[in-house]
Amino acid sequence: MENLINFYDGCLIGDELWFSNLSFNALMKMNIKTGKTEFVDTFPEIPNVQECIHLRVIHYENCLYFIPYKDTTIHIWNYQELKWERPITVNCTEIINAFLYNDEIWFFPSTFENSIVKLDLKSKKEIVLTELTLQINRANSKCFLLEIANISLYEDQILVSSYEGNTVVAIDCKTESIINMYSFDNVS
Repeated sequence: MENLINFYDGCLIGDELWFSNLSFNALMKMNIKTGKTEFVDTFPEIPNVQECIHLRVIHYENCLYFIPYKDTTIHIWNYQELKWERPITVNCTEIINAFLYNDEIWFFPSTFENSIVKLDLKSKKEIVLTELTLQINRANSKCFLLEIANISLYEDQILVSSYEGNTVVAIDCKTESIINMYSFDNVS
């Protein structure tokens, strides 16, 4: 059986594209000018045959934060010192997406039965956004956002759409609240 090299998300630093391989446990990098791909290391405490370990990779200062696919452990690779930093565990299950906003990573669960969580990267403290999650759950009676389809970061807003609804919910990152709900009911 062939070991495929592929990934969900990568991070370009200079000419090197860093990524978590999907087919087996491997931190990899590829030089985008030469095409040379290198195995860098394995992710700590993960079986070598584990597939689909990470969903996203976020670059912050001199580290890469690998966002888990079906876990709660964030692996942190210091690419300047070429070593693993101490991993961080977040209280967000079934992460569907994550974004860097200022000095925080926002974690979105696949359903709003679970809370949205922020991780302050300066203090390494987790902040559970209970009130924002409750606002979204209250809005569900109008827009049915239980299963999230897509989440996008646009300036200071996070836009959330669902599989079931005809609505996009706009969240203000600064106030941590819903600022608008856009409906697709009147499509021409």
